[in-house]
Amino acid sequence: MCAIDTYGIQGALGLVVHAQGLWSLKHNKSSKEIALVIHKHTLSKLEKDRRRMLCCRRQILLSTLALQSTFQQSKPSSVLAFSRLYNSSTERYLQLKSRIIQTSIVQSSTVTRSSSSNTQQQQLFGRFKISPNQIFHKTELSFALVNLRPLVPGHVLVVSNRVAPLLSDLEDDEYDDLWRLIRVVQKILKQQYKCNAFNVAIQDGEGAGQSVPHVHVHILPRYNVDTEGDEIYNKLENWSPRDGEKRVRPRLDVPDDSDRRDRTEKEMADEAAIYRSLINESL
Repeated sequence: MCAIDTYGIQGALGLVVHAQGLWSLKHNKSSKEIALVIHKHTLSKLEKDRRRMLCCRRQILLSTLALQSTFQQSKPSSVLAFSRLYNSSTERYLQLKSRIIQTSIVQSSTVTRSSSSNTQQQQLFGRFKISPNQIFHKTELSFALVNLRPLVPGHVLVVSNRVAPLLSDLEDDEYDDLWRLIRVVQKILKQQYKCNAFNVAIQDGEGAGQSVPHVHVHILPRYNVDTEGDEIYNKLENWSPRDGEKRVRPRLDVPDDSDRRDRTEKEMADEAAIYRSLINESL
């Protein structure tokens, strides 16, 4: 009988998933990167086991031939020795075969789970699915993205990873992480646009003009010589990620929006690539 792993296939799968979680926390790696590491390690282990299995097959074949010869020559001691070799080689062969099957199943299931996990982790901004090309930096709890309809060049958003409508809904670590990322983004925008001031604005709830019920902070580069002044706040009041999200608010003088247009995916991806490079250089 071949020896079966104490945990079985399901236990092995559980250990692999648990190990993925611990390794990702320690090394800050994504599920996809973890899966690649495990995949390479598993392939190496499978190859070694296959080689061992081939050796066992050779031993089985040689011991079978030796047994036939010793039977014909009537040598009881040799028959016993080669019988033991045959039995041990056969048992080892079956063990390796079982292990290869189990390892292959674990490998396949791990890659499938990782792929599924990556699909489920697509970033949301409220109900909108955000293209990875728009996100130029991401921490454990927050992310920064370029704007589909920027009010000024360099107008970007910093958003909590978790969809939470109000600042008061954030946990302390989420709140702290959000404002730390804002400071990082300001640094690279100042480097890129040579600005000497910023509007850092948040609309905390629908009554404050929030168009997407998800905590987000607007960061706009400003200059001593620009002429926007406080009018920028009126524009922020009317800001929305999509045309369909606009709402008419009473007693609000909304400036003409006809000059603004939605940018292309390539335009946003190119801008995000610049910011991403600057952040990588600064870290």
